[in-house]
Amino acid sequence: MQSMTLGHYQILEKLGEGGMGVVWKARDTRLNRLVAIKVLPPARMTDEARKRRFIQEAQAASALNHPNIVTIYEIASDAGCDYIVMEFVPGKTLDAAIPRGGMRLNQLLPIAVQLAEGLSKAHEAGVVHRDIKPANILVPEDGQVRILDFGLAKLTERVAPTFEGGPTMTEDGLSFEGAVMGTAAYMSPEQAQGRKVDARSDIFSFGAVLYEMATGQRAFQADSAASTIAAVLTQEPKSASELGVELPRELERTINRCLRKDVSKRQQSIADVKLNLEELKHDFETGGTGTGAGPMRKSIRPMLLAGAALFAVLAGGSALLLTRSRTQDAPMRIVPLTTTAGSERVPSFSPDGKQVVFTWNGEKQDNTDLYIKLIGSPSTLRLTSDPALDTSPSWSPDGRQIAFVRSKDGVGNIYLISPLGGLEQKLADVRADDGISWSPDSRFVFATVNFTPDKPAPGAGAIVSIALEGGEPKPVLSPEPGGWFTSPAVSPDRRWLAFGACAGSSGNASCRVDRVRLSADYLPAGARERLTPPMGLINSISWTADSESIIYRGGVAFSSYLYRWRPGNQRAPERMESLGSGILGAGISRQGDRLALSRSNDNEDIWAANPQGQQAAFLSSSLRDTHAQFSDDGRRIAFASFRDGESDAIWVANADGTGLAPLVRGLEGRYQGWPAWSPDGRWIAFEVQDAEGKWNVWMADSTGGTARRVTNGPERQTVPSWSRDGNWLYFTSNRSGRFEIWKIPSHGGTMEQVTRNGGYVARESADGKTLYYTKSGQGCGPLFAQPRGSAQEKQVLDSACQRGFYPASEGIYFLSALSGNGPGRSLDVVFHDFATSRNRRLFSAGARVMYGLSVSPDRQTFLFPDSRAPAPT
Repeated sequence: MQSMTLGHYQILEKLGEGGMGVVWKARDTRLNRLVAIKVLPPARMTDEARKRRFIQEAQAASALNHPNIVTIYEIASDAGCDYIVMEFVPGKTLDAAIPRGGMRLNQLLPIAVQLAEGLSKAHEAGVVHRDIKPANILVPEDGQVRILDFGLAKLTERVAPTFEGGPTMTEDGLSFEGAVMGTAAYMSPEQAQGRKVDARSDIFSFGAVLYEMATGQRAFQADSAASTIAAVLTQEPKSASELGVELPRELERTINRCLRKDVSKRQQSIADVKLNLEELKHDFETGGTGTGAGPMRKSIRPMLLAGAALFAVLAGGSALLLTRSRTQDAPMRIVPLTTTAGSERVPSFSPDGKQVVFTWNGEKQDNTDLYIKLIGSPSTLRLTSDPALDTSPSWSPDGRQIAFVRSKDGVGNIYLISPLGGLEQKLADVRADDGISWSPDSRFVFATVNFTPDKPAPGAGAIVSIALEGGEPKPVLSPEPGGWFTSPAVSPDRRWLAFGACAGSSGNASCRVDRVRLSADYLPAGARERLTPPMGLINSISWTADSESIIYRGGVAFSSYLYRWRPGNQRAPERMESLGSGILGAGISRQGDRLALSRSNDNEDIWAANPQGQQAAFLSSSLRDTHAQFSDDGRRIAFASFRDGESDAIWVANADGTGLAPLVRGLEGRYQGWPAWSPDGRWIAFEVQDAEGKWNVWMADSTGGTARRVTNGPERQTVPSWSRDGNWLYFTSNRSGRFEIWKIPSHGGTMEQVTRNGGYVARESADGKTLYYTKSGQGCGPLFAQPRGSAQEKQVLDSACQRGFYPASEGIYFLSALSGNGPGRSLDVVFHDFATSRNRRLFSAGARVMYGLSVSPDRQTFLFPDSRAPAPT
């Protein structure tokens, strides 16, 4: 450096030095701009491995064109000195910007979001940084955070999942298992142990940085590097409360999820972390988490803690959340009401809004009963304990009784019980599992009769009232032919009855919200009024306390939201975006300022296993990934995913999990599921449920683009599969009155019925001569075979799960509940050998595996969806 120049760069001053090089500030004499130049220290110039890794850094970083990653201008060498020229950005590194007590939210969140954004870009490109720490994060004067120093980055391997142990060399041979690289206080446990790392290692380091930003202290710190590594491997960081720091609940959970030592239980995608931080930042900026001038406060957007958890949505200050008494609604605060495992649903408030009754399937998830919880209290009171199914609780306006439905063997009855407990009293033999409600004077209960639209019965779907003083249910309103009602709700001023008016089957529903004016004795006193346009299933209807607005749950498949209808805006119900998707039900307090909702936490991932049963999470996000299917050549995978947080969509990827991309555009907001590859790999067929609740089969070019609908009609057409010659698409449809297998020419034409005795999921044999199919849309049941072109069927398996079977040339692979039924059961992957007609159990696919199975052409990889990973805590 005696000349103080490198090539055409004039060296100005030294900016810093690290293990992988020295950074200088310099001037580009050709372009007359300031740059930063990183060179290897002279003492290490003879280390060829370091020089090669140095060049690798430049190659990896230069490919990442993103505003949150430092820009690489040039890779050059001068007189044997290798160097990288990058943008010069005035500012300081994050380690110098973190105050002793930690950063305030208005400082922390913008930096954290940008850091996650930059890492997400790197991970998408297959680059793992491996040395994320505050010293490698630049916080410039312009506020645009940059990630520095990809000196330890490695290109992630583009290989299929492996289940064997032992060292695995990278493509360039520079990194291998057993080499510990990084900075001790921020490296992941697998990195500290010299094991192979992937993007989840960066997520751990990101969590350590986030912890330090929030608390002002390192998550892992000891007297020596060896002791610090030991802490990374064996110790948990102190909680924020132990350090005297009050963090938003969601921020603390995000940090904890990133810092899990078990990589399979850690947050799996930095993109999902970014979404969590963006939501928290949005809530902070809109006033939900307090102001930047105050200390850190509790978060208002906690993640779900169970399969279906209850939340209380509260208004800020004394303003009413759901009334029209103010020109602008008060901001909502969302707090968890339940934190137990299992499924908590159907909340109903006590009249004073201080207690909530709801259903829960218990600690063992083995029986659904009623429970009561006082808001703000840690304790929960169990109200019922009958082995039958207790659902649809509704608290009477006078507070004296709770009505609910008890179902056994498909028969439902309405019961009453005191909130204090005691004996239940049967009120009426009325199946009303889609919601019951009270009249404002607590004299009548309103319910739907025999809500079984798939199996019509006399009076099915009608609304009745039941007087508490006794007597038979009294008809209030009957549906149109083929129609049915859901969730009757009387307005607090006694003037209106609102309800869901539906058509089609329960799985193919198209509903709208209607209302009718009521007389003094709660009978219709006028014509029905349509309030909302049709959509999928609508239920959980509630009136606001002022009788002016209606809140209801609506959506298609798993994409369900809360909506609000207000007078004067009848054609445009408002979707309550801030409450998120996956809503299962909601209830409004009669005081008007609280709303309780149940929301699903379906974190299903795609797992891979080999024939020996060794398993690993393969495709995962913090939301649902399912229905994975190999292409016939085994090179690509299609699957359904909720990872965009809006609706289930079809995604495609390479067989090693790289190259993730959505299949089509233009179907946003519609559920898409069950992809099926054409034999030549050119097309993907899949099922779609539109905004009105109608199900049809669509198809698209497997390279992406627009999709086109193959089937059409009000009936349900779902679960497509291809004939082996590619000329036909099989699917299930209830157009004949029950579910049967149908087929249609793959590029459009006339539908033809294939089965006559029932059919739900169909797949052709490897030689195309036989059609295998199940008949049950729920759980597991017999598998049947029918020769192509024949109507004769025979049973070939006693129990195969509905969509979990795969015919191969040598036999049938299938999922079966051979290890037992009920909560906690294991579904087994079993092989039925054509040569011996015997079944051979291969391995257990987990305690909570869902339907779906795909087998690679070489029979060495099995893909299936599973939700075995515990919910975030």
